[in-house]
Amino acid sequence: AHGARAGLEPRRRPSVRATRDAMAAVQDEYRRARAELLELEAAKARIVSEAEALLEVLDSPGPNGAPAPGLSGPLVDREGFPRADIDVYSVRTTRHRLAILRTDRKELEAKIEAKLHELHGLVQAGGGPNEDERAADAGKKLRP
Repeated sequence: AHGARAGLEPRRRPSVRATRDAMAAVQDEYRRARAELLELEAAKARIVSEAEALLEVLDSPGPNGAPAPGLSGPLVDREGFPRADIDVYSVRTTRHRLAILRTDRKELEAKIEAKLHELHGLVQAGGGPNEDERAADAGKKLRP
């Protein structure tokens, strides 16, 4: 047992089929992770779109040219009474929805970051798009 390690079987190289199956598994995992990433990006785009629409509502002037309440403008007048020139309930509800959307966006961004790390690891492991997928993606962007 000149070249063999004492008491251990010699290492065998994986068969071509086993290697091909392992690569196919990595490719499948890559496609799944990429699809999940695209879903997360689409969800983020929906959140950003809704938040921009709500900000536009908050930043639009009230009736008769009343100043816009914005994100942090006062909801009461100098005497401490609710402002009569805006719908205070609507402004509070809109601000609350924006706070929820901000939290949801931050959570999604953390998931997107983790998914990007996973995707990069799969590419390093030999996954990634094949030639047909690269050609199909040539005109597309991953992030909207």
